[in-house]
Amino acid sequence: METQGESTHQRVLLELHEEVWQPLVLTEIPEPKDTYFIKYKFTPTSYMLVITNMYHVWTQACERDEIKKARLVGDCSSNPLSLNFLLGV
Repeated sequence: METQGESTHQRVLLELHEEVWQPLVLTEIPEPKDTYFIKYKFTPTSYMLVITNMYHVWTQACERDEIKKARLVGDCSSNPLSLNFLLGV
C-alpha cells in the first residue's frame, strides 16, 4: 500500500526528472563531509525540490497553505521547510 509520503516522493521525482542538477552549497556546515546537489521548481503557489548526496535522496513539496502554516511556526530548527530539518543536520 502506498502512503502519502511515498506518493509525494514519487510525484516530485517524476515532475523534476528533466530538471538539471545543481550544486548545493551548505554554508551552515563548516566542512560538510558530503557534496549535495539540488533540483527544484517554484511556482507562484507552490514549490518542490529534490536534494541528493549521491547516497540518499530527499524530496519536499509544499502548496501555499502548507507554506503559510510553516511560516507561522517561526522556529526554523523544527520547521519542516527548513533545510536543516529536511537533511537532519
